[in-house]
Amino acid sequence: ESKKMNQLIEQYIQNGENEKLKQELEKEFEFKRLSDVLNALPSFANLNQENDEQTRLFSLLSIAFDKSLKEESIAKDEELSIVVGQVYVVVIKSVELDQKIYHMLDSLNKFLIRFKGVVSMKILPHIVTLLLEHIQCQSLYRQGRLSFMDILETLIFNYPEMCKIEMILAFKNAFNRERDPEVMFKGLQLLPQLVHINKIGVDHVAEGLFDSLSGYFPLTYTPSPEQAEKVSVEALKETLYTAMGVTNGFAVFAYEFFLEKVHSSVISTRVEALKVLATISKAYGAETVTNHLVEIFTAIKTVLLRTPENDVRVAALELITDLSDIISNEQVGEKRSLQALSHLTMPAINELLAPKTTLAHIYSEVMGAIASSSAFNCHLLLRFFSSQLNGIYASSSTVPKRVGVLHYFNVILASALVFQEILEDVPLNCWQDIHTVVQISVNDDSLALEVIEPVARLGCIYASIKNDGDEVNHCFTSLRKFLLSSDKSQSNRSLNVIEWLYNFGQQAAIRTFIVEPLVSRILSEEDCTSIFQVISKLAMACPSEVIYVADQLIQLLKKIVISGPQQHVFNILSVFSSLLDVKSNEIDEQEWHKYLLEIIELFKNVDDDHVLLKLNRYLVKGIGQMSLNDQQIIADKLGFDSENPSKASYSMQWAVLIAMRVGLQIPQTENYFTKALLSSIESDKERGIMLQVLFSMTNKLPIETLADYKMYHENIIATFKNSAPPSVMLTLGSIAKGYILRGRAMAFSDPIMDFFIKTLQVEGKRYGKSISHVYGQIMQGEDDVPNVVKTIMYQQRFFSRQVRQLKPLLNQDDVLDDLLHVLSKMIESLPKAAYAVHVDMLYPLLMKIATSGKSVESALQNLALLLKEAEPFFTTIVYDDNSAPIDRLGEFIDFCLSMLLLSNGYPLQARRQACSCLLHISNFDEHRIKEYKRRVVRALSLAVGDPKRIVRQAARDCANNWYMVVDFQ
Repeated sequence: ESKKMNQLIEQYIQNGENEKLKQELEKEFEFKRLSDVLNALPSFANLNQENDEQTRLFSLLSIAFDKSLKEESIAKDEELSIVVGQVYVVVIKSVELDQKIYHMLDSLNKFLIRFKGVVSMKILPHIVTLLLEHIQCQSLYRQGRLSFMDILETLIFNYPEMCKIEMILAFKNAFNRERDPEVMFKGLQLLPQLVHINKIGVDHVAEGLFDSLSGYFPLTYTPSPEQAEKVSVEALKETLYTAMGVTNGFAVFAYEFFLEKVHSSVISTRVEALKVLATISKAYGAETVTNHLVEIFTAIKTVLLRTPENDVRVAALELITDLSDIISNEQVGEKRSLQALSHLTMPAINELLAPKTTLAHIYSEVMGAIASSSAFNCHLLLRFFSSQLNGIYASSSTVPKRVGVLHYFNVILASALVFQEILEDVPLNCWQDIHTVVQISVNDDSLALEVIEPVARLGCIYASIKNDGDEVNHCFTSLRKFLLSSDKSQSNRSLNVIEWLYNFGQQAAIRTFIVEPLVSRILSEEDCTSIFQVISKLAMACPSEVIYVADQLIQLLKKIVISGPQQHVFNILSVFSSLLDVKSNEIDEQEWHKYLLEIIELFKNVDDDHVLLKLNRYLVKGIGQMSLNDQQIIADKLGFDSENPSKASYSMQWAVLIAMRVGLQIPQTENYFTKALLSSIESDKERGIMLQVLFSMTNKLPIETLADYKMYHENIIATFKNSAPPSVMLTLGSIAKGYILRGRAMAFSDPIMDFFIKTLQVEGKRYGKSISHVYGQIMQGEDDVPNVVKTIMYQQRFFSRQVRQLKPLLNQDDVLDDLLHVLSKMIESLPKAAYAVHVDMLYPLLMKIATSGKSVESALQNLALLLKEAEPFFTTIVYDDNSAPIDRLGEFIDFCLSMLLLSNGYPLQARRQACSCLLHISNFDEHRIKEYKRRVVRALSLAVGDPKRIVRQAARDCANNWYMVVDFQ
């Protein structure tokens, strides 16, 4: 067996590494005594370095230390450790620094681990000294540097007595200018332990050590997928910043360095520097931070004053919050905390005392950051600064100073509501000081916007700490005043604050002090439209109030529906319509349907057309949200089979027909269909509702039923075949739209669409505008009708079908203008995703429209979208019937360039859209557009002198892109 092992060792030394041979050696060493293996290895001095024999010896040592039998007697063999150690002393002195030195370092590390506790102190100092002095870590390859870090780790954790100050210097030299993230990460993890071992001496080398660390800031590291699995960017940053706070000896250098970086011109560097300052300050502690607080705060103030970027401001305020928590807390004590906080708060107070107040808004953010740092700090600010701020407010009559005080109080109150546990502990006179300031500000119009939030927050606090409601009532009454203000900014801000109050849990106060008083004022005022609008917004902001508001409005409606003010009825229906948009788990659907049935009952005898029109719109929205079963209940209640329904009943029945779902059972639908058909043609007043009824019925009724109704619109077509007024066009268009959207009944619309095409060709009459309006309505879809049956991609199918029928008319000059109107309307509503599919059809149509001089702007706008969605159509070479190439792109570019010439007389928007098209083309493949660059740039150089600024700007942007096109000439 020994002979076999010797042969394997000799073969490995002479022939080099081989995976199969390595596996055989590992298997052979596994059952051998370490001393036997070491004795079998050849002498280092007898091996040839040039043939890598010496390097392979250390590879064998690594295998031996890993695999050889771990006997207790071997682990205690000091003589053996001395023998092996002497080998390493020789090796370290003579080894060449090449890429394979990591074999030696790896085996040395395993030697130190295997003989932990018995390595003779006669040999270990020599090994460590030679290792640190002889091997220059940054001269090694990556694997060697990793092995060097492994040895440092072994020495730190297993031989701490060897880790003197020289070890820190060696670490600094090894770590300096390191660029491999894995080596950096490993070294940074070792630094805290190394500093801990040398607490006393580390301050002497702190500056040099910090310089080595600071060179990596800001850390820019984009890992490969393999690297990211080992070391993430976040982990590397966290380890680096933690290392910068391992000793207070770094503090002087760290604060100087990072306070300079917070003024960097690179935003991300500023944000990162502020975050690092927070991290190292937590590590250094209160005493060290307090010594540097003035310079830190001066830098932060400058950042807040000069930086508009939100990320930087957030990071700066978070730093103040962290600093406040460090320097002021219960462990530090109240007296020392106040002294430390004065560094941050006194500049804010002094700013308000200065003749000119310019930084109050910045200091209010600072005060907010301090107050939000902890309940302890918030309590301190309330107790020791509220009376001081009250005095400043009372002694000053200038608006900026008073605004500054209100800002300070607002942010402190906001934090107080977060730390609710301190509210009872704050002396009552503190709240009274704030209340005095708020009470004066409420009556000052110049401070109205600034006092809304403080008054709401103070009301919340009073509601929490006091049983009586006088102060609470005053605060919420003031808020109600601002809510009803004619100043929209005051009203909107008040509404936002009330929504915050609702989410904060003040539903009871909102009901008692705001909603109930507003509802009670409705009957006592003639013009209360603004109150209704406010109530509607309140209910939407506070969903729990919807039921209460609905109950109150129903009671009010019962009193005024017949003989009361018509405007009140309109307003109540508007509020109910708004309430339908409120989505809340607190509102039961059946509860809501109850209100709708009550409204139907209340309005059954109303005959005012304006009121019924408003009622119809509300019912369409409300019934449209119901399930089929609930809709059936409403339909049965309205009595569609009654012989002489009232005017109000008709209005409600039309609403059901518009809002119905597929499957709703309605008797006598034919009568309603014919009545709607006639009314839509003859009655201007009812036409809008009737068109919706016709669209809804043709879209939702069973196809078998609709087949029986075809004769009605066919009769209309026959009656008006030579002259059709716009009302007939709209009526037939609504019927056709219902058929087309549902897809399966599209064939029913063919006679109507044929009628439109024939009408376009009637000599002596122009119907283009009416028919284009109808086509546009069909392409747009639902038209505020709920529960529409809509087939997927119906627009594309309808467009393809109609274009094929309309295309022959392009050659008829007498109908060209009308036809272009129709095509433009259809193309405007065509989904953008369909452009690439229909590009062969769209391009010639759009070019025909653009070159005709009619609707040029619209055509170019759609062509710009076509360029964006269907680039291959323009860049692909095609051939005509005679095999001649067709240059679509060149033709289109020439057309756009001709539009830029003022002498051609194209309007401003057309010239601007031409620039937009050329801009899209500049993003095409450079190899395809390079040949057009010179003429485009030449034309754009003239366009930048256009008399209209908007065209000059578009031409300049376009020219910039074309200049970047490489023409390869």
